[in-house]
Amino acid sequence: MKVLVVEPDNADLLALKAFTLQELEDWEAANTTWDRVVELLPDNHDAWIQKGITLQKLGRYEEAIAANNRAMERP
Repeated sequence: MKVLVVEPDNADLLALKAFTLQELEDWEAANTTWDRVVELLPDNHDAWIQKGITLQKLGRYEEAIAANNRAMERP
């Protein structure tokens, strides 16, 4: 994804990359990408939910619960 090299802090593009990685079932890479998205957009509930999904797929259940709890928090 050449555009990510040009705009590495574009949360929208990173989210698209993370969704693509999820479709490819590359859960580690998707989780790393969601880490960056939630770093850039800490109040984005959808990003936290998707991070929780990737953590669940990785068998990291306590972290998945924490991500889902974070998604339910109000800013």
